[in-house]
Amino acid sequence: MPPRPPDLSRSALSLLPAEAEDPELLLVTAQQDIRDDVALMAAVVGARLHVCSIWSEAPISAESWAAVLCGPDAPPPETWRGEVLLVSIEAPEAGPAYAPVRPGEVRAGHPDLWELAARHPQLRPVPMPQGEQWLTDHLASLVMDRLPGRVLAVLGAVGGAGASTVAYLTAAEAAARGLRVLLLDADPDAGSGLRALRDQARRTGTLVGAAAALDWQELDRMDGPLSAAQLTGALAEVDGISLITGEPAEDDAVPTAVSAVVVAARRAVDLVVVDAGRRVGVLDVLGGPPEAGLLVTEPSPRGVAAVGELPLQGHDVDWSVVVNGTSRGGITPKEVGRRLGLRVAAELAEQRWLRRSGELAEAYELLRSRRGAAFAGALVEAAGLVSDGERDG
Repeated sequence: MPPRPPDLSRSALSLLPAEAEDPELLLVTAQQDIRDDVALMAAVVGARLHVCSIWSEAPISAESWAAVLCGPDAPPPETWRGEVLLVSIEAPEAGPAYAPVRPGEVRAGHPDLWELAARHPQLRPVPMPQGEQWLTDHLASLVMDRLPGRVLAVLGAVGGAGASTVAYLTAAEAAARGLRVLLLDADPDAGSGLRALRDQARRTGTLVGAAAALDWQELDRMDGPLSAAQLTGALAEVDGISLITGEPAEDDAVPTAVSAVVVAARRAVDLVVVDAGRRVGVLDVLGGPPEAGLLVTEPSPRGVAAVGELPLQGHDVDWSVVVNGTSRGGITPKEVGRRLGLRVAAELAEQRWLRRSGELAEAYELLRSRRGAAFAGALVEAAGLVSDGERDG
């Protein structure tokens, strides 16, 4: 079931931190095959590509770009300061791009890659297709330095508090607003609602993207580091959300690949939502502290006590509370926040609209109601995806 149409009055860019700008790559070449390959890489790493045929058409400053690339037909002028990645695609009939050549020899219509690099010290040669994976990962790391994705951890204080539902609704609302979102089921127990969502999409043929959705079992068997390009190329989408889940581990352990996935995902998406269930230990394997966290509990003495008992010391996270359910024992949502000393990010005192749904996707469709939309909007705000001005308004 597709997410509800995005709110066009608020663009995806307006949801990102105010200081963040789309990273840009500069490519100078008239060779169409190089343009096509680099354009694909730019799309994978989440950067805009500015293409010129000659250097006189390009801006003078190297600081404006996350990376600068050129083809063998357009080496940079001597006045250019900064590294330039020299991309050369081997002609089918030519030998290996790294084969030795005689000085001054011309191959496939342009000076040899290495001869050209020797004459221009600022050039870093990247032979293709041999260097394609390296170049994609290198560009991804440069883009990450400019625009890392945010990580939101969602913890349930008590069993049945609705952590998975809150995680899914946050991801669905962010995706509906045009953001690239990855939802991680870091607590895939026997009754995982997120795994059921994936399985339902498989049965109905609504799983979009990779032919087989990447799962924790496959990732845990992976050798070597995980790149952003590898991750995005293997993800499948449900309702516009990239999702990773899996079968419960025999020892009930947190999937070992969580850290590698989060690190790679920061270079590939705008928001990573981590459904940690009730496992505080998930916070230790995220490759660094998340930018924000949601503690989901009920408005009751039991709910307040459960949050207070969570071992959150030592975790530098900006926590907020999501109050979910009907007040008990005279505890209102406001009182929950007061007793815990935390901001109440969102509250939903009555969940009849949620109880009517048989699965998470149906629950999101019910957010078309005014109360539901306000609840989902507050979750996205808690993830830090709105500006202070919007929050105050």
